[in-house]
Amino acid sequence: MKNCLICNKILVKTYYYRMPQKYCGWDCKIEGQKTLGTTKCELCSKEFQKTKGTKTKNRFCSHNCADTFNRGENHANFIMTDEIKEKLRNAQLGRKHTAEHTEKSRQKMIGLLVGSKNPNWKNGATPLQKLIRESREMKLWKLEVFERDRYTCQECGDKSGGNLQANHIKRFATHPELRFELTNGITLCKKCHEAIRHKEEQLENYFFLKLYNNRYRDINLLMS
Repeated sequence: MKNCLICNKILVKTYYYRMPQKYCGWDCKIEGQKTLGTTKCELCSKEFQKTKGTKTKNRFCSHNCADTFNRGENHANFIMTDEIKEKLRNAQLGRKHTAEHTEKSRQKMIGLLVGSKNPNWKNGATPLQKLIRESREMKLWKLEVFERDRYTCQECGDKSGGNLQANHIKRFATHPELRFELTNGITLCKKCHEAIRHKEEQLENYFFLKLYNNRYRDINLLMS
């Protein structure tokens, strides 16, 4: 059992104390810290008792003074100068993690935010079609369609990279067997893609004929 350093009262250990207890309460703690002496606040010049382990490093009498000082004209005192940046850079220069540390960190991250461990998990409610559209196979299919069509909208000729989309000629929802078929894809810009909404079935032959003509044109170019 330990006794309070001020009143000699027996200390009762509580669960929220992480560090060894020295005082039985705040009154005795304040009295005990008076042995550290006093100092003046750098902002308001108020005299206050020094304390151990404080975030303000005994420079300010309160967090309000510390925050005011940091936001005010004196904020320049805390700007990271080129000299400080250079010191920090040199301290980390050439420092490399060992292979063991890298592998240990990698193993910790594996599966960390997957499935039910992810904060956005909704009990597996993601639709199957969305999973397919975001799959690696679909991304490769889109890339193949773009490369075949030379990254050009086959309707208006737009070549803006971020404006192009790979469209399924026979609809994605009704023809699952053709979702990754190269001949069932055609490159369209966003405007043209939006214009054919709900008209896919009517335009199937039109787009297949366009792809056939483009293919025939490319063959003639190669043979000429």
